Amino acid sequence: TIAVAYTLSGTVFSDDGAGTQANAGNGLKNAGENGTDADGGLYALLISTTTGKVVNSVLVPGSGIFSLTGVAGGNYSIRLSTAQGTVGNTPPVTSPNLPLGWVNTGESINGANTVGSIDGDLDLGAVSANNSSITFGIRQVADLSLTKTVSQATAIDGNRLTYTLTVANAGPATATGVQVEDILPSGK
Repeated sequence: TIAVAYTLSGTVFSDDGAGTQANAGNGLKNAGENGTDADGGLYALLISTTTGKVVNSVLVPGSGIFSLTGVAGGNYSIRLSTAQGTVGNTPPVTSPNLPLGWVNTGESINGANTVGSIDGDLDLGAVSANNSSITFGIRQVADLSLTKTVSQATAIDGNRLTYTLTVANAGPATATGVQVEDILPSGK
């Protein structure tokens, strides 16, 4: 018998809409959305769904294009992870599975969104051919914080108080359309 080996490859892409807000975060790779490695340290793990063990692990390069080679026929899933899996072991438990400031937006095979959780884990089912159309959408998110300070700790009847609201974005994504509303309780 001749052992057949397949190649499973695809792209991890920045699901930012490429300037079209309607497409941002839709989980599908749209024109102009570029590959990414989520600023480094992102792995694509091939996991046997029969044994639950890692079969292959590759570092996703800056282009976002990954390739898992020498894959025997069988049932598999591909999982994004910040930890490199060890072949023959159970996959590392990483939560979240992406670097800080990134979220999963969708996984697809051949351009069709998969049914299930958007979690960076794509069930491929039975692999019996090469596949180069696997995609993982990820997106940077803003990290907003709000602080409120007051000019005097104690309010004295007739004196003015000044409240200061400060919004900060620790990034990495830009926040747009942010609104802050602070409704003060009615006085006397």
